[in-house]
Amino acid sequence: SDNPTDDNTSTYGAEMLRQLKQTGVESISARSEYVAIDPDGKKLTSSTGTSEWRHKDSKAKTHYSFNEFTGEVESRVYNSEGTLVRYNGKHLSSNNSQYQTNIVLQLSDNETVRNATNALTSKHPDNSYIAKMNDNGKLTVYDLSGNEVSLNVNGKYRINVVAHGSEMAAIGAEQLATYITDLQTKLRIEQTEQGRIALVGCETDKPSSSGTSTEITSLAQLVAQRLYDGGNGTINAEVTGRTTQIEVNANGTKTMLTGGTKTVYSWDTDKGGISQKTETVKNHSEALKNPLINLNEEIQRLEELLKSTSEKQSKHSNLLSRTLYAFRIFHEVQEYELGFYHSDLKAFKLNFDEHLRTNPNSEIIGELNRVNAVLQDFIVDIEAQDLRRTEQSVRQSVLLVREKYEATKVLEVDDKVKKLKRTHGWLLSLASRSSEMHEQLKHDILAIEHEIQVAEESQVKLKKWKVENTRQDHITDPFVGYIRQVIITTENDSTLIQDELRLAEKYPDNTTIVHMDKNGNYKVVYGLKLDQIPKGDIKIVINAHGNSEGIINRSIKEIAEHISIIDRATGEGSVIRKVSLVACSLEGGYAERFLPELRKKGVSNTKVSVRLADVRVGVDGRKIMSDSEGVFRKYRSNALKKTYAFNEKGEVITVDSYTDEHYDVTLSIDKDGSPKIERIYGNKRLSELKGALKVFVKAEGLSETEQMLHQFKDILPSGASISHLNIKTPKDNDWFTQSNVLQQTQNLDNFGGRLNASVVVHSDSEDAQVSLAARYRDSGVRIVKGDTRFVKDPLMSKNVMAILEIGGLESNQQQLAFRGDDFDADISVKILHVGEDYPTTRETLENLGLISQVTQQSIADIDIIVSTTENPGHYLELVKALSDKYKVTITVRKEIASSALVEWLSKTPQDSDVIVHTSPHLAETQPHNDQKLQDWDTPSQEQIDKLTAEAQKTKPGLANHDHQVLIQTEPDDNIKDSTLKLAFKHPTKTTIVQMDKDGAYRVVYGTQLKDITGKV
Repeated sequence: SDNPTDDNTSTYGAEMLRQLKQTGVESISARSEYVAIDPDGKKLTSSTGTSEWRHKDSKAKTHYSFNEFTGEVESRVYNSEGTLVRYNGKHLSSNNSQYQTNIVLQLSDNETVRNATNALTSKHPDNSYIAKMNDNGKLTVYDLSGNEVSLNVNGKYRINVVAHGSEMAAIGAEQLATYITDLQTKLRIEQTEQGRIALVGCETDKPSSSGTSTEITSLAQLVAQRLYDGGNGTINAEVTGRTTQIEVNANGTKTMLTGGTKTVYSWDTDKGGISQKTETVKNHSEALKNPLINLNEEIQRLEELLKSTSEKQSKHSNLLSRTLYAFRIFHEVQEYELGFYHSDLKAFKLNFDEHLRTNPNSEIIGELNRVNAVLQDFIVDIEAQDLRRTEQSVRQSVLLVREKYEATKVLEVDDKVKKLKRTHGWLLSLASRSSEMHEQLKHDILAIEHEIQVAEESQVKLKKWKVENTRQDHITDPFVGYIRQVIITTENDSTLIQDELRLAEKYPDNTTIVHMDKNGNYKVVYGLKLDQIPKGDIKIVINAHGNSEGIINRSIKEIAEHISIIDRATGEGSVIRKVSLVACSLEGGYAERFLPELRKKGVSNTKVSVRLADVRVGVDGRKIMSDSEGVFRKYRSNALKKTYAFNEKGEVITVDSYTDEHYDVTLSIDKDGSPKIERIYGNKRLSELKGALKVFVKAEGLSETEQMLHQFKDILPSGASISHLNIKTPKDNDWFTQSNVLQQTQNLDNFGGRLNASVVVHSDSEDAQVSLAARYRDSGVRIVKGDTRFVKDPLMSKNVMAILEIGGLESNQQQLAFRGDDFDADISVKILHVGEDYPTTRETLENLGLISQVTQQSIADIDIIVSTTENPGHYLELVKALSDKYKVTITVRKEIASSALVEWLSKTPQDSDVIVHTSPHLAETQPHNDQKLQDWDTPSQEQIDKLTAEAQKTKPGLANHDHQVLIQTEPDDNIKDSTLKLAFKHPTKTTIVQMDKDGAYRVVYGTQLKDITGKV
């Protein structure tokens, strides 16, 4: 065990191998240090024999083998990286090369070959040279500084011949051997040891499809034959080639595609012929990034060809684009996968042949013929490979197809259908090989056929789901703690579609929306595709309806599978850290049953949150829960939101639902009033903060908190700023107990404005008077107080109060909106009723009393806007009651289209009764107005501005059409107004045409007729 084989005086290893030669042993290894075997069977070495035992200490192991040229025993020692550091007992130079001279014969000047040449020579810079040939065939040798040199090579040498395999094949073995012989002559080789000629290109030892085992079939064999010349040529040099793709890495090492072999050819003097052996390759890979294969060059040439816009190539562009797409696929797949594409490739080749027949005189016929020849070579190679397939390789193909089938299950439904059909074709092809194989694959074929049917049905249904446009042009809160949120909507339901829109618009740059049906088939309708999401932590939001029994129309297993699909589709490196179940009234037991199901699906390191009450997503994307009275006023309630996770023992436990871990900074106020930094995301230092910051604040009073925040703002590094503040007020310091609501909105707006940040304020108390107050960057403010939302909207008219009343609920709920500056005159009140539900007369009277919380100004008039006139009795009663109480003009108007209203009911203080107005309609015709077109009025600028404003809003899509054209047939005001009302519904999809009786027309709004596309 202490054999000193690392000592150049040792003969033990060499003598042992000589004596074993007669038994056929070609190599042995021995250790130069003390050896022990551990209980697991591992060999350990130690320089002392008592301590520091090491496993796989390469330098303590010496390899002995026979020199192919001299027959003498050689010894080699490698380091842990596989680099030769000792040869025949001698330490190598810093180059770690067994060759005294390394020469690279660079045969072409494309980027891949240049990079390979530079990497090979940089590996051994002290003894490496580059040989090149000019256009006239003159061979020149350079050092690494580019200086021409003259060499006298003495000792062991290596020539790396570098080019694409296709380039070497095009040169031919005869010419290639001549180049090598000329280089050997120029190097003036005085050889005492065997040299090596390495053909560094893809598939240089790949047998031709027509070859047999008894004839020379590879380029490397042919080159060796020419060099050795039956024993009369350069017989003292090995020739190496490889059967598959190879790439040269940046460090000068070579990596070969897994499954290939490296062959060494040499001249056997005793036998008088060429011998060959397979040599172990150190580096293998399932896929190469930059192989020295002709396909790389073909792709580059096709890309350059397609860049041209000349007329001579335009008729070929579609064919060449499809060819480029095919080459890129072949470049990525494994060699044994190519058989799956055989039928597709043959069909494509027939199309290519037909194209050549119909374009025989093309100016690029040479390029087209060359590409066609490459396609034919692929087909021949695939067919030859198929003939060589063993039973084991067929089984490997079956396993591969099954892997691909599993991979398709997480694809978006459109891609899934395509890939399933392709995989189905591969299965049928494999099944056709034998009756036994057909029987083995019968179940797989039936399963995939069922999967295709289900996916196609889902594909049709998912296309019909409503999709809203997500607004992206506004400033949003920073998204901290996750790389992205993925919203899974489970039904084509208007409320859920609205909720996903609001959730996405909170973080539009960090959101992906997925519509997923019960079968787990899905369509990405907004944001990055799942496989394009950057690696990192992901938050999943399940946007669904729920109740105490669970998520409606989904089992726990189905929801777990939905999340598993997202997990698998986003790939390795992405981790689902949070699952937020935004469904009403789920109980804690749901999450406790759900987490183990997630773990079964491979999603275990995550938290799951549930809401124990009804939940509603606000216009700002924040989730508000209802209290015991059914009023939606609970924000960040620990009592109504529970979060669960696994502990270290694998038990499901509750964890804090509202941690500060997803904020850039957490602040509190120190005893002296200065900012106290409690936490910085990612354990950064203050000086490392940059960009827009999301800050969590444990507040005191309003003035103390603002003073502290200004101090914090002053100490931030340049490039960092407060963007959003989430402020938690203590139980004993409510910011909203003083002053009226108008003053409260102004105070919060001024607070956020001075800090130039959006603000959310909520109380630590479950019984706080104001459960949520938010200030937005446009100076808008929303305060949730009991069952009422007070909204400061800077876009509203002055001295106007708008009340949105929501009827049909257990508790009367409403929203009061106003501009936000001081009221300085009597106010106009607008009451909005949406849908068929409406509050009682008593509730409306009570809601008007809420105005006193905002202002003490008197009411000047009341305008009620409704969407239906199917309940006249209620509104007649309401108008009379309001008139009796406030003694002002009361009007009820019906919304015909967006921003278009017609008067229905009215009562002034002078009227004895309510007046019912009949709205104008198109049946009330007058004699046709035959005015010529030039005398018609066009829409006013105010009307055009209204249409432009409406176009900025989210609108329903046109059913079954891409555009509508409205033809106004006369200048009658009623006709003109009706046309505009129709346009308001789809302003971005509408063109208005005025046309007189003679057919003269003009476009007065929208896309010009010649530019309209699609179904009209």
